[in-house]
Amino acid sequence: MFVVTTYGLWLMVTFSDMDRCSTWSEMSYGNKFNCFELFDDDGFKYYGQFFVMKYETLKECSKASKRIYGENNCYKTYHTKIYKPVARPDNFKREENK
Repeated sequence: MFVVTTYGLWLMVTFSDMDRCSTWSEMSYGNKFNCFELFDDDGFKYYGQFFVMKYETLKECSKASKRIYGENNCYKTYHTKIYKPVARPDNFKREENK
């Protein structure tokens, strides 16, 4: 078992109609999440969905965030990975058998 550190950046994708948003959401996430409605300052209705871009280093994430938002909006997260034990080789000999 070991811990992996990743850096993420939240983004939002918007569409002009619910069908396009639902199609994108279903292709990206399956049926886990629904799109939501939002309105701009002029009252125009959009349909949106959040998603996360993940990076291995803070430097990569920060660079992308600064290009998109003009500032570093990255967050740090941890994931635990567990691997199955490695099988003992057929020709393995223990110390007492030498």
